[in-house]
Amino acid sequence: PIATYTARFSTLPSCRIFTISASRNRIGYSGSSGRFIADGSPQFTAQCSDGLYQITQMYPVRAISRQCWKTFNDGVNCPYAAHGSGGDPNSCDYYFDSANGCQAHGMTPYFGGHPAEPQGVVIKDNSTGLWGFGRNTVTANWQFHVYTELPASNTGSGQATVSGDLQGGTYGVTWVIDPAQTPVFNRAFRDWHADYFALLKANNLSAVCAFSQELVNPPDSWIQRFPDGSPVETATGFGTLNSSQIAFGSAPQAYLQQAYAQTAAMMQAAVT
Repeated sequence: PIATYTARFSTLPSCRIFTISASRNRIGYSGSSGRFIADGSPQFTAQCSDGLYQITQMYPVRAISRQCWKTFNDGVNCPYAAHGSGGDPNSCDYYFDSANGCQAHGMTPYFGGHPAEPQGVVIKDNSTGLWGFGRNTVTANWQFHVYTELPASNTGSGQATVSGDLQGGTYGVTWVIDPAQTPVFNRAFRDWHADYFALLKANNLSAVCAFSQELVNPPDSWIQRFPDGSPVETATGFGTLNSSQIAFGSAPQAYLQQAYAQTAAMMQAAVT
């Protein structure tokens, strides 16, 4: 009830001091509610601001959140049992499109967070129309293929011949990070970036390269975990693939050192 009220209205929290001997009730603090955390647990955390406002800023300040504030399957704000399907019927991670979030439970209309959609742009074809008028609108088509026809192994040497239809496929195999493989980048990665760096040099452009601390399918011992042992993961947006936050350790550090060294070598080769 507190979370519901706070989410819908601008509350005015206050702290009152009651003196029994004098029978007086005085206001010790009064302000505006700001950000709060309501994740279904018994603890309700709220942040408040005082009443000294800047005259050029709207108050109270609000903070958007990608995480839903509703208690999972409470029958009121999140009626999963009555209207949802799929996902873990006993838990939710309170995000919109995560592995065990609102979409996974079939509860998209009930999401209580703030999903941010990228701003779209209209692109027009300059080869059509006259003097810029009457140009056709370019329609973006993105066909998401997940390949089924894959070789049984991605190691070794020689030529692998595979045939089949890539339309509407599935993953087929799991591509993992093998820290024992040298170099750490495959041939496609090296060739693409070598060509990319060469083009940048030819056009007198510079580049800075950095690698994420999240990896897809790293060794299990590299993955950071929550107190309950579950992995810290982020949805990539590509099918069911999740990227895992890797822990700080000698093995991940050695792997990233190789990645940076090989990238620097490709950059150096493009300028010499």
